[in-house]
Amino acid sequence: MKLANKFGTLALLVAFTAALPSFAQQQEVRIFRDGNSWVREIKGEMPAARNLVVRVDLGSVHVTGVAQPDITYTVRTRIITSSEESARRAFAAYHIASYTRNDVANLTGDLDERPKHCSDEFVVQVPTQLALAHVTTEGGGIEVKSIAGRVEAESGGGGIALDSIGGAVSASTGGGGIDVGTVGGDAHLETGGGNIRIRSVQGKLELSTAGGTVVVDDGGSWVRAETGGGSIVIRRSQGSVHCETSGGAIELGDVRGEAYMETGGGTLRLASAYGKVEASSGGGSLMLNRVGSGIQAETGSGSITAEFVGGGTLTSSSLETGAGDIIVYLSQQLRANIEANIELASGHTIVSDFPELQIHTASGSWGQQAVKANGNLNGGGPMIRLATGNGNIRILKSPR
Repeated sequence: MKLANKFGTLALLVAFTAALPSFAQQQEVRIFRDGNSWVREIKGEMPAARNLVVRVDLGSVHVTGVAQPDITYTVRTRIITSSEESARRAFAAYHIASYTRNDVANLTGDLDERPKHCSDEFVVQVPTQLALAHVTTEGGGIEVKSIAGRVEAESGGGGIALDSIGGAVSASTGGGGIDVGTVGGDAHLETGGGNIRIRSVQGKLELSTAGGTVVVDDGGSWVRAETGGGSIVIRRSQGSVHCETSGGAIELGDVRGEAYMETGGGTLRLASAYGKVEASSGGGSLMLNRVGSGIQAETGSGSITAEFVGGGTLTSSSLETGAGDIIVYLSQQLRANIEANIELASGHTIVSDFPELQIHTASGSWGQQAVKANGNLNGGGPMIRLATGNGNIRILKSPR
């Protein structure tokens, strides 16, 4: 999974500066025995630069912002072998270099061939005011924390952890999990199958996983979340939310904008939404509380519970289930037209707290009895349609 388009600006910068003089940095190298392993430790220092690029073929990368003027790093390569000679041959196949070009500090690790029983770790400390950290590893995890600027991170399959990032972030991994603390800008996150966990994003949030779960505490100004089969939890968003999963449950907390929820078969839950709500499930139940606008809700065979609280602009609404009960709570001040229908009403009925609604029985399909109700509340308004193939319908006054 590549982020070539997202990193295009930085690639142009590096390509342009390739023709300029480069300044290789001095390194301190130490090789020593540690238990049943041999370790090569490389320490180096680079002058402060606005941008940092770390590109390695193998190993985990840790980048941390600290109160210091320059960039320092330690690279540890560990190989399990009893022979110092074989260890040195393996170390010689992994070339570690650092250099600075036109305000870009570069740290690279180029591997001729991957030895067996080998692991690498890159630990980098940078000034906290760093404008950009661009980190790529083909075979390890990535951690970046405590920098004022942006982060671009890509791993072939390891986990990615980001925290205390002042700018926007873009992160991609072939299969590991993504864990995000606080981000001051937008965030684009993508994994081939791991879980995604987010504490707070101030800007727009776009994330996807091929099959993991998604949990977001504070989604910022706008959220779009997709998973191939896991559940999605968004506890709060200052704007609209768009969530899709092939089969897991979706749970939304306080949504300050519109809410879109779609699952192939799980349950859908919503605590509140200021804007309109669209909710669809192949067969799960729907619980939609404190909706300030309209609702478009549909499930193949589950129950639907919804609450219209007013306070926003009510739009035409439809709640439909193939087989299940529908319970609707309506604000007593709500201006609306109501239509309700039970297609196969054997043993089922419509109950209403509103005397304005007229309930009657009619002949339905295949000789079955259908129950219908209609009427205007507070002089009428946008239409609210309720329909179930086989279940009860209750239209109740909201306690709020």
